[in-house]
Amino acid sequence: GNVRRELEHADILHYCGHAFYDGPGPKESGLWLDGKAPAGSLLTGADLAKLTTLPRMAFVNACEAGRVRGKKNADLIATAFAEVFLRSGVEAFLGTYWQVGDAAAATFAAAVYGKLAEGRSLAEAVRHARQDLRTRGERDWANYLLYGGTAFRLAENRPG
Repeated sequence: GNVRRELEHADILHYCGHAFYDGPGPKESGLWLDGKAPAGSLLTGADLAKLTTLPRMAFVNACEAGRVRGKKNADLIATAFAEVFLRSGVEAFLGTYWQVGDAAAATFAAAVYGKLAEGRSLAEAVRHARQDLRTRGERDWANYLLYGGTAFRLAENRPG
């Protein structure tokens, strides 16, 4: 309840936790909001599709969050996170294709936000973060997928 409400008022969603992608069905991909299966509460792609407004950018730093349906299931309603966010008007979605290690996820996120804070575009920030992981010998350098808004930048808050 609270997460769904807050998403409609946020500019950026950053999620770091457990996610899964098991297929194209409305309940077959999701984010665990408090804990992990089977006891945790789940936010699915179908839940997101019901919201009227979503953040400008979504960084879902969790296993398999960037996976999408194959051509075989193209006629089904989009329920994978990247698809749901982009169809709902999000400028940019950043997620992973396979399982990601905790250390690599933290390093990648720090590099992305560091470059965004310097005024760089999201594409530049992702490129830098990938290079950083690759230099460290992390296989997850190729794991991160950026959909949409490569020119996305953090907006500067101005008083008044």
